[in-house]
Amino acid sequence: MGKAIIGSYDYRLVALSILIAVFASFAALDLAGRTTAASGRIRLVWLAGGAIAMGVGIWSMGLSDSRKDLSKVNIGSIKTEPILHP
Repeated sequence: MGKAIIGSYDYRLVALSILIAVFASFAALDLAGRTTAASGRIRLVWLAGGAIAMGVGIWSMGLSDSRKDLSKVNIGSIKTEPILHP
C-alpha cells in the first residue's frame, strides 16, 4: 500500500508547548477574573486582554507544537487519493 512514516519528537519543544499553554491559561483566567470586580469600559478592557492573552497563547502553543515533529518527509513524493470520487 504505502510506506510508513517514521519520525521522532523534540521533547524540549513538547515541554515548551505545555508551559506556554499553562501560562496562557493562567493569564487569561486571571484577566477574566478581574472583569467581575470591574464595571463599564474597564470591564471590556480586562475582557479583551484576557481574550488576547488566550489567543496569543493558543497561537504560540500551536506554533511550537508544530515544530516538535522531526520527521523528514518530501511532501512532493506522497501520492494521495481523492476523498470524494466524481
